[in-house]
Amino acid sequence: MSIPIILTTYERPEYFSSTLASMLRSNVCLDGLYIFDDYSKNKTKKELLEVAKTTFNVIIRNENKGTVLNSVTAIDHVYEKSDSKYIVYVQDDVIFSKTWLETGLKKLQQISEKQFKIAYISLYNRDQEKTKTRIMTGHPGGVCWIINRDFWTWYRATYKNRNTDYMVKNNNANSTKHIFDYKLQLRIRESAWKIACVGKSLVQHIGDKSSLHNNCMAYCRVNNFVGENA
Repeated sequence: MSIPIILTTYERPEYFSSTLASMLRSNVCLDGLYIFDDYSKNKTKKELLEVAKTTFNVIIRNENKGTVLNSVTAIDHVYEKSDSKYIVYVQDDVIFSKTWLETGLKKLQQISEKQFKIAYISLYNRDQEKTKTRIMTGHPGGVCWIINRDFWTWYRATYKNRNTDYMVKNNNANSTKHIFDYKLQLRIRESAWKIACVGKSLVQHIGDKSSLHNNCMAYCRVNNFVGENA
């Protein structure tokens, strides 16, 4: 099954190369991989992107848009290019289990059968004490999702100015108000849509331990990574 995959990235060539190499090793068709680089300036990163262009769809921004606009416009772009029922959204600091997509889709379909309107399922779980795929009341983490196309159709229609909606004025650079997935979750809370999360992470987060990730979202606490036998 070929499902479009969005990989958003900025600088950090070592993370980007590890993420892409891990994705290539997994059991996933990458014909529909789109890489959106947010105007990286690092020389090594630029060289990696040039190599990636020979195989994948690579979009390099002509200015730094920031995580929010890079992500929203990337999903919009792929939504308009593909009629796939699902779109995968991945950040550039992830290591994948062998069957991450196959298992994630299965869990999404299982929970959708219970008549929940699932906006997306997170394949990363920052709370490993929960072992069952479930509906979230808190924040599951934003590093790897399978997005329901029907949800994005609703979202585009409901929030036509969604790009500017995210541009929150705030002097605190570490505020959660600047995080794409946090803001999107607030919009979901206002609707009938739900967020699902796997019980055990199907991806590992290798991102930095900055105060933004560690204090606000606790993204980096991955203790139970599901490997090749997931």
